[in-house]
This record gives sequence, C-alpha cells and structure tokens, in this order.
Amino acid sequence: MTDHDTLLGETLIHLPFVSEEDSNELAELLLDLAADLPELGFVVPTRHIGSIVRRFEEYGPTALVIPVVETILDAELPRPTDVELRAQLILISEFATVPETVAMQIAFGRGAGEEVLRKQGRFIEGARREGVSLDEYVLGLARVDAIPKDRTYQLFRGESVEIPDAERVQRGIEFLRMTVASMPESFRPPLFGALAWLHWARGQRAIAMAYLADATRIEPGNILAGGLSVFFRSMTPDWLEVAL
Repeated sequence: MTDHDTLLGETLIHLPFVSEEDSNELAELLLDLAADLPELGFVVPTRHIGSIVRRFEEYGPTALVIPVVETILDAELPRPTDVELRAQLILISEFATVPETVAMQIAFGRGAGEEVLRKQGRFIEGARREGVSLDEYVLGLARVDAIPKDRTYQLFRGESVEIPDAERVQRGIEFLRMTVASMPESFRPPLFGALAWLHWARGQRAIAMAYLADATRIEPGNILAGGLSVFFRSMTPDWLEVAL
C-alpha cells in the first residue's frame, strides 16, 4: 500500500502508511485518555519525570510534555512506535503552546523545553489575572512588543547560532510523522505546526509551508499556522549560516 498523500494545491505531504488496526487502537486510547480529563495519567520512564513535572500544580498538564518528548527521543529505548505514547503526545498537544514546546525541546534539549514551560507558566498566570485566554494574552503582549526577548524567544525565531541537535530533530520528525499519520485529521494542526518549525529549522522552508498550509486547510484561522506562515516567509535561522 502507498503512503498517505495529502493534496495542498500543488504540494503533497507524504505520510507513513499506518494500518486501520493501528489507527483504531490509537483512537480508542485517545477516547480513554479524554474520558479521564481533567485527570491525566501518562506512562513514561521514571528517569524522564524530573523536578518540573513534580510541580504539576504550578505548570498544569502541559508539564507532561517534557517527559513525553524525552521518552520519544530516548536512544536507549526501542525505536518508538508505541501507540500509547503517540496517544499521549496527541492529547497533550491540544493544549495551547505545547506544539512550540515540543519543537523547541526536540531541537535544543530538555533544558530548552523546561525554559519554555516556565515562560508559559508566567503567561498563564498573567492570562488568569486579566481574565483572558492564553492566546489572547500572548497576542496582547506581541502587539506592544512586550514578549521577553530571552533565549527561548531567540531560539524559536532562529536568532541564534546555537545549532539544533540533528539526531534529535531527525528522530522527532520521524515520530511526529508517524503520529499524525495515525491520528484523526481534525487533531493534526498542532503537530503540523511542530513539524513545520522543525523542517524550517533544517532550512526546508517549502516543506514547512506545506505542513502549515494543510493545518490551515483543516482548521481555517489556526493561530499557530497563521503566525508561522508569515514568519517563515521572511526569516531564515541564523544557525544555518554556521552549519554550512
């Protein structure tokens, strides 16, 4: 059987083949996880928990993205094709800002992911104070150029010569592609955003834009896809000049 092809105008996204049995199993796991909300019970190796996840009350369920991503990339574990792990990633990626955290942690390591999480924790607190959604709060900061220009800001915008970890990026892309291939289409936009950023980080702008176009086709008005589309058209990561 052939790969799944998604038509985007003149562009095709080729996703790995996933059996119907695999997709059905993942859908059942997603329903089970969703049924337990707001409680979340994820299964990851103990060594990937870390102190930041133990401060769950401070950071909320998004803290679980840290051990999930490290489990995906763990070279000491069998190559990750586990359906349960994919289901966990899909569910957690539905929370605001998690796709960006996933991309940054894959590219620059656990420390970068935790930095993003701490920053998002401050944004969440600010949104609560003002009685607005997280997206509205961040957009408000952006309008007045008040987003802190810290390391994670510079890395996400490619304004750094710190080079992404090529092995982590490759493993991350492979796992994310398998994940989106097996998930219902309506769930794909968040992880398409993460995949787009990772391909942009490797200098593959055309592929990145294809993922964003498909995210917009599935969910018109998707904030992450819209923002990254504008950004990718005008920016190229500084680290690509160093890597060449």
